[in-house]
Amino acid sequence: MPSTGGAITELYSCRKQTIGELLCKREPPIEVPEWQRGFSWDSVEVECFWLDLLAFANRHEGASLDRQEYYFGPVVLALQPRLRILLDGQHRLALAVILLSVIRDFISRYNPDAAAALQDDYIKSVDSQTGEATYRLTLSRVDRDFFRSEVQDADRAARRQDEPQIESHQLIWKARNRLSDRFEKQWDFRGCGAQAYYWAQRILDVLINRLTVRVSASPWTPSMRLPTSRFPQGQPREPQTAASDESKRTVFTSDGSLSTTDDS
Repeated sequence: MPSTGGAITELYSCRKQTIGELLCKREPPIEVPEWQRGFSWDSVEVECFWLDLLAFANRHEGASLDRQEYYFGPVVLALQPRLRILLDGQHRLALAVILLSVIRDFISRYNPDAAAALQDDYIKSVDSQTGEATYRLTLSRVDRDFFRSEVQDADRAARRQDEPQIESHQLIWKARNRLSDRFEKQWDFRGCGAQAYYWAQRILDVLINRLTVRVSASPWTPSMRLPTSRFPQGQPREPQTAASDESKRTVFTSDGSLSTTDDS
């Protein structure tokens, strides 16, 4: 029987990437399909993410982070010619973009050019000739517009002050406020000037260059689509597949291979 190994390799790939490599504008944008559920991480996950990231940065304070990395979990993508469909990892990437937006807003106080570069590279890029905007991460219909206006767009004056009504919007809004509050305490502690700016750059370095994910990717096929009519209007859900079952946690073993444990 002839070997099919080459064909399988062409159809499926698995590799480690940093958050920065995944979101950067050199790569096609990432889009969450319509049948994915809305953002559902609450204050527990957000606080854990922040404390872990801060502990990582502090643990190596004063030293180079060049050889350090922090594993952030799996991401599953389906590839189209100019788009990557996000089948698993929505919450990880959404939370990373939320923190990127917080860092953008704080460093704009000290270095607006650096903030603009961060925005263009990892959050929302704008074609200099056509003026067309490309969001590096687009959430599903339930959260897409809210996430853009409250997180990805740099216009702080347009953000709402009152708590939104839709549950997933509330969680996005609370996640951003929580991370902004935590960041502001560290920023103020360092005097809001050069020291605060350099600390913020270190947190940015951890976020885009040290947080790694295991990316599984394969070409998009119609069989990956799940009709939203199966669910009540406005309540799309993720399909229950092994790749997207968030009750399972994938971790690295000592030899770099993957191990899945059931956290349910």
